[in-house]
Amino acid sequence: MLSLQSFAKIRSIPKGYSLDDAVLGANALRLKNNLISLNLRFRCIVFLHELEIRTIALLLELPEGTVKSRLHRARNKLKILYLAE
Repeated sequence: MLSLQSFAKIRSIPKGYSLDDAVLGANALRLKNNLISLNLRFRCIVFLHELEIRTIALLLELPEGTVKSRLHRARNKLKILYLAE
């Protein structure tokens, strides 16, 4: 959910865009900032999350269990960061 502070930063919406587009853009910016704040070992896993666990493990030369736990921790950290704003 977009906070009132973030909503207040939306001063004008370019022609051809809707308020929904502006809200999506603000949420994408929040997500990007939260991703940047993650430790690199978690960030790599998040960027590769669409691949199979086995494939990520092979690419990063990590055990599958480590990939699963890092993905779980990264998602939890992102959730905490996102809700804290």
